[in-house]
Amino acid sequence: MNPRKAFEQVLGEDVQSAQEAYTRSVKMVANRLEHLKITLKRHAAKYQKDQHNWGYAGDLERAAELLDDIDDFLSEMPHRV
Repeated sequence: MNPRKAFEQVLGEDVQSAQEAYTRSVKMVANRLEHLKITLKRHAAKYQKDQHNWGYAGDLERAAELLDDIDDFLSEMPHRV
């Protein structure tokens, strides 16, 4: 599938340019990061009620691994044509 069509499917709208798609995607990622901060605070509140539960530490270890994957993906991604 061509990249433009893929973005149109994700965004549910016609995308006129790579710049427009990039700008929208940056906003989507920023919104998700803000939501992640809220989710992390909720997770911490649950942990405070059950501080001997190793599961909470495991949750965050897995989340850190996923964030590392995202960081690696964005850092090493070659420019696409």
